[in-house]
Amino acid sequence: MYTTHSLGTLTLQLLDQMKAQVAVSDFCATAATIEFAANDGLLENDMIFFKLSFPGFELEAGCRDGMIFIRRNGLYQHSEQIRGTARLHVAMQWTVDSLGCGIAPWTGDWSAMDKHMRAVRTPHTVPPLELHRMLRANNLLVGTAYKSADDLFAT
Repeated sequence: MYTTHSLGTLTLQLLDQMKAQVAVSDFCATAATIEFAANDGLLENDMIFFKLSFPGFELEAGCRDGMIFIRRNGLYQHSEQIRGTARLHVAMQWTVDSLGCGIAPWTGDWSAMDKHMRAVRTPHTVPPLELHRMLRANNLLVGTAYKSADDLFAT
């Protein structure tokens, strides 16, 4: 049911259905959105969609009793509750200063989620630099290394 990836002090637990859709580097972004369709009462279960753990940083999302939640470093947001087996649109997102999530009846229109999103402001939070260094050293984070600050600003 779950796939667990470990690298030193980093642990990423992914629901098997999500493992082909996301990578460990996706959870290191300062802002991201994950959307999917939930079928057959999936949200009625008590399960974790993903959980990234690193010293000083955690990011987790899951569902329970017809609601979804997203949590980062002990602060969380949950969606409204929709029970039953109808197809649902699910969205979770984070930025450096907020967490948000929502569920809505499936309409096929991805923009219909906007009015169902709930968000909470959080302290400014970014993944630790050591996490980025570890992923880059193991070729798991794509990025360009700059020789100097002048090189960065010249680009």
